[in-house]
Amino acid sequence: MAKITKNLKSGSQQGVTLLLAILVLSSILAIAFSIATIIFAEVRNSSDLLKTEASIYGAQATAEEGIFKIKRQVPAGDCDSSTPNCYSPQVGNVSIVSATESSTSSPIQQIIVPASSNSFANTVNHYSLVNPDDPAGPSGFGHVKLTYLSPGNEPVYVYICQYDPQIIYNTIACTDPNDSSSPSYWLVPQQPINFSSPVLEKDLDLNMHQEIILVNGSVGSNLYVQIETFGAFDPVANAWPPKGMPYFGQTSIDINAKNSEIYRRVRVLVPNN
Repeated sequence: MAKITKNLKSGSQQGVTLLLAILVLSSILAIAFSIATIIFAEVRNSSDLLKTEASIYGAQATAEEGIFKIKRQVPAGDCDSSTPNCYSPQVGNVSIVSATESSTSSPIQQIIVPASSNSFANTVNHYSLVNPDDPAGPSGFGHVKLTYLSPGNEPVYVYICQYDPQIIYNTIACTDPNDSSSPSYWLVPQQPINFSSPVLEKDLDLNMHQEIILVNGSVGSNLYVQIETFGAFDPVANAWPPKGMPYFGQTSIDINAKNSEIYRRVRVLVPNN
């Protein structure tokens, strides 16, 4: 009986060493794959970073070319589809996909309202909505939307002035936030937007001129606002079509640069005088 029991106990341990070996090898293999995944991701990120740096430098080189061209008033010369606005299509290994000059911006702009712009009198954030091709005519803007982008709850005060250039007001339009005369040019005399109430939308009169003025209501912090502008309401599409705000006295250059499969975009504003 003792012999049989001994044999049974001995037999019950068979394969344990092999099982432990398999478990150890599996653990080592899993760790090796995890490390390899991390290494491959880091290598890929490093490669993308190197390509990104070249793309940015290529876009900046084209921006310098644009500044020289506009400031020196270099003639356009012969342009074709491969050289939009007569910019170099290649900077080293970087392809300049497009470099487009425009007197108007994108219909969506993200604006910095600096801490120094903390009163109506000293704010630098004035945005005119007029037709640059016909400054005395209708603006053509039908709607505006402002969105607060800062993480905090410190307000940006929004003033929207709308005026008829043919009317003589008691004060020069858009200069006195306390002017409540009739007719008044203030569509929005002062309205705060912040994290709790981040969106302000307003319909505009297509036949008049408008100006958006932003004042920083924080104590020493830059704040951020997105401005979206639209043209006349389209009843077929049941929507406001996007319409860019004009740059006055400036030319914007939108540059798209590509290195391998990495794209980078740069926009520069060049004073025209």
